[in-house]
Amino acid sequence: GVHVFLMTGLTGIVRSRTLPRAREALGVDMKLDRVSLDAPAGKLNLSGFSMGNPAGFAEPESFSLKNAHLNLGVLSLLGGITRISDLNVDGLRLVVVRNTDGSINWRQIKDGVESRRPPRQKRPSEEEEPSAEEPPSEEPVPEGPESGEKRPDRPEHPEEPPAIEMPRMRVDNASVTTLIELIDHVEGSKLAPITLKVIVEARNVRTVKSGPEDWGTLTVKSHLESDPNTSITDLNGRIAPIINPYTASFDLEGKIASIDTRNMADLTKKMGIQSDSMSADVKLKCRDGTFDGKESVITLHFRNPRFTGKLAEKAKNNKLPENLDVAVPVYGTLQEPRVNYMAALLDVAMKTYVEGKLQRKFDKAVGGFFDKLDKLSGDSAR
Repeated sequence: GVHVFLMTGLTGIVRSRTLPRAREALGVDMKLDRVSLDAPAGKLNLSGFSMGNPAGFAEPESFSLKNAHLNLGVLSLLGGITRISDLNVDGLRLVVVRNTDGSINWRQIKDGVESRRPPRQKRPSEEEEPSAEEPPSEEPVPEGPESGEKRPDRPEHPEEPPAIEMPRMRVDNASVTTLIELIDHVEGSKLAPITLKVIVEARNVRTVKSGPEDWGTLTVKSHLESDPNTSITDLNGRIAPIINPYTASFDLEGKIASIDTRNMADLTKKMGIQSDSMSADVKLKCRDGTFDGKESVITLHFRNPRFTGKLAEKAKNNKLPENLDVAVPVYGTLQEPRVNYMAALLDVAMKTYVEGKLQRKFDKAVGGFFDKLDKLSGDSAR
């Protein structure tokens, strides 16, 4: 009966109805081996799912999943809230590829999805033209997250977050293990293929509000697949019930361990600074889908840094300290996050330039003072 169909016939339904829509939305091929639901036992199993790459990429897959297991609370299904006591996802693999022409597979997939969306209708406030009696202000717009809502790098009319109706559910325990493979085919790139193992664990994650203490917890840890003893990320956070992913509230703090950047010259040049290694401290605070620009900061730590490009010309007479910190504020929304990296780097460069100029003046003044003392000492000796 129904039980047999859910165990054996669910795969055909997903293949014939769900996958074609997903292929059309993402513009890439998809395959699925099996999906089954054991309703009496409250278990859902999915295995052998894969997603292809856009045309022009040699790698056959951009995403694959070996196994996913969910233990459902059967009684909770009857109450309108699905309770997942355990969610375990293993063998998930994400492949990020940069082709010889610089194109990135996941960026092409994202651009393809956006190109298939219907155009967003403008709000009346966006179509209004300024009144002749009230010309637009010509005062300069201050920059930075402390300067208010108007700034050149934040749209005055940000897009409304999509209305997403989340299924009513509660996840008691979840563990997701992902391999992220980074492949760079750009000629001259010294970045060898890297595979990171990322483990995400969550507790008490909900999509339904039930009280003031209903925030869940989240941990994100990663290391090189080839060296489990090398920790790369160690992040801990808490998250409010997710009514809409675009309006989520969460706190996240932790560290990204030191990464050797000496073989990433093409990447670090674009950042305006080269170094032997780079690490980071992460602190993010997001409420209702909007980052708090004063409390959300990613602090980058550079060892043996050297400015590149125009910054190098400006600071050519100033020696940077052995360890340099650049605090980068994060603001905007989850839909349109913003980072003020270049402004933060320019601020550090300007301080270095001013401090170097003052130091040279000080050294010159002190040197002149001691020269005079030496001359006076010589005259008195005679």
